[in-house]
Amino acid sequence: MDQSPLAPFRVQLSIALSLLLTAAAWYLVTTSTAQYNEARFNRRVYELQSAITFRMQTYINALVQTSSAFAVTQIDREDFEEYVQRSGLIAKYPGIQGIGYTARIPAERLSDHIEEMRRDGFTNYTVWPEFAREEYFSIVYLEPFEWRNQRAFGYDMFTEPTRRAAMAAARDSGRPAASGRVTLVQEVGTEQQPGFLIYVPVYRSGMPTATVGERREALQGFVYSPFRAHDLFEAIRVSHLDARPDIYFHVFDSAEIGRESLLFGDMTLLKQNPDPGFRSLEELNVAGRTWTLAISTRPAFDPLWTRFGPLAVLMVGIAITGLVFATFRANRNERTANEKTAALLKQVESQNADLEIINEVGQKLTAELDLEKLVQSITDAATRLCKAEFGALFYKVTDEEGESLVLYTLSGAPREAFEKFPLPRNTGIFEPTFMGERIVRSDNITQDERYGKHSPHRGMPTGHLPVVSYLAVPVTSRSGEVIGGLVFGHSKPAMFREREERLVAGIASQAAIAIDNARLFKRAQQAVQIRDDFLSIASHEFRSPLSTLSMQLQIFRRMSESTDTPLTSERIAKGLNACERQVSRLAALVDDLLDVTQIEAGRLSFHYEHTDLVDLVKTIFDGFCESNEAVSCELYCEVTGAMVVDCDPFRIEQVMMNLLSNAVKYGEGKPIGLAIRRSEDGSQAIVAVSDSGMGIDADSQARIFDRFHRAVSHESISGLGLGLFISNQIVAAHGGTIEVNSTPGRGSTFTVYLPLLVDSQTSK
Repeated sequence: MDQSPLAPFRVQLSIALSLLLTAAAWYLVTTSTAQYNEARFNRRVYELQSAITFRMQTYINALVQTSSAFAVTQIDREDFEEYVQRSGLIAKYPGIQGIGYTARIPAERLSDHIEEMRRDGFTNYTVWPEFAREEYFSIVYLEPFEWRNQRAFGYDMFTEPTRRAAMAAARDSGRPAASGRVTLVQEVGTEQQPGFLIYVPVYRSGMPTATVGERREALQGFVYSPFRAHDLFEAIRVSHLDARPDIYFHVFDSAEIGRESLLFGDMTLLKQNPDPGFRSLEELNVAGRTWTLAISTRPAFDPLWTRFGPLAVLMVGIAITGLVFATFRANRNERTANEKTAALLKQVESQNADLEIINEVGQKLTAELDLEKLVQSITDAATRLCKAEFGALFYKVTDEEGESLVLYTLSGAPREAFEKFPLPRNTGIFEPTFMGERIVRSDNITQDERYGKHSPHRGMPTGHLPVVSYLAVPVTSRSGEVIGGLVFGHSKPAMFREREERLVAGIASQAAIAIDNARLFKRAQQAVQIRDDFLSIASHEFRSPLSTLSMQLQIFRRMSESTDTPLTSERIAKGLNACERQVSRLAALVDDLLDVTQIEAGRLSFHYEHTDLVDLVKTIFDGFCESNEAVSCELYCEVTGAMVVDCDPFRIEQVMMNLLSNAVKYGEGKPIGLAIRRSEDGSQAIVAVSDSGMGIDADSQARIFDRFHRAVSHESISGLGLGLFISNQIVAAHGGTIEVNSTPGRGSTFTVYLPLLVDSQTSK
């Protein structure tokens, strides 16, 4: 028998120890389950917050891209409808009511605007509400243009305070801006939903937008989207929460929680469940407006084992070991949940950083039309997105020997790193990119079967930047033209994944649009400059003969009214000759302009016939010499027999007279010459017109056959700069060519090559 003093208390001690262990186990289980559920709830909060943020940023990016298209070029209704359909936003993401454009209309243009819209087929169109104001903002595009959206057609959103505040914020900041809670004009019947709108300003191309005043002055209108809040957030709820209906959430369009600011959710649920297990209030910034996301758990959020586990521990003390095991397992689950939450948080942060870069690029693409700055921004942003050590945009051009590639921009490495190496060629590695076939992504490009197959380097040249991970994405314009390729490299393997490939592909598509827009802007600037130069030249050229005609008419008038100076027949003949010369000069200018318009329209007429070119040129030359007696002219004919060509004699005479007249104008009074001969192989007739005058510099020779280009200013020598352009088009229509060879100060020679008929070739 145990004689220990504690023997009488053995049962009590065992019970006390059992109760103590049970209580300790109950406490551990209670604490662990609470922490586990909290980690699960936090993860769900991050998932929902990320889903809403990503969805709204997708809409904002689409609106920013749409605004960039409006800022660069004029978009008609059909183009806008096609663009919205191609974007796929309406079909993919329920909740967005459409994408629209509202135009800014000064009060003095309102009636003209309404007439234009009615002429376009909208006979009942008007801007409403109808009251006088300094400027109007009318919804002119809204796709899809179905019955609900048609209710908003012509509506001036600037007349409503909540919408006006958002529009003013977007206008003054140059950034997207969301409105507060409103009822959309599209809402009808009893099932009305709260809504909101997001606006992106569209500024007139070329106008400064550095300050608020400049942005207000440059405002052209707004690209915007209306949203039905219930449809939007219900779609997000179904896609993220429907399989696990254990939490519910409310969205308020301000930091204040109340029925007036409620965008989504049922206020009665908040009252029915005033003390949920977990609750979180998160603030979201959506296009400059703060939303409050209120998330609460439902009773079904807690698993059964977390609700009844502690009770089981108290009731079944003998299961302490099993419960301790469950506790350890709960602790392990807690750590796993925390790790997942941390990973998800890191992923959300990475996505937010990527979205910031994409948004930054979108804004730069909208505002920047300088091609060099634009492509550098694209290269830098794409390199940051895919986390490459270096990235480059190789620009595709075509030279006389075929295609070649030019290094255009570089990011992450100095330009000197490429200068001593040859440019990429269309090898097996590069061809899919620069032919626009597909994206190339490799974890280790040196192990690719296409690597090292081409001489002389058989791979990367010595000293080249180390490249193991490789990613190359074609940059293709809207017309299908391959502009070039974005190429990225990293010295470590497997650094580029599908995510990086998808991000860079998106940047490449935006880059192609932006580069196209920059090219269009540059061509538009060049066209305006050509127009201005032509108007300056034409006004001078037409003014001179008109001034002479006016002067002669004034002389005739004064002589006819004067008795001291009789108007003799000799004086009349002399004046009429001067007038006739000026009228001929005007007629020649008009003929040149008419020929250019016919060339541009493809309607310049030709009447071909078999013609002896030698006889034709001699006749032209003799007639020219008779009408220019003061000019020393020489004809060199190296041909015996006929040279027969299939030509329009009138048009060939037009070419020869242009060349001879130019030789006189630019020959500085020195002799001019005309030579006729056959080519060495006898297949072509060659006619050369030479002068010994001022000559043409190399830069002008490259553009001498362009419209309106002149080797000297119009103040020095008359002419519209169209003669050589027309001559070149005529010769080309005959299957021939025209060339210039000139040395400044020593004269010029223009040579025409025309194909001979077979009979003429064999009669040498």
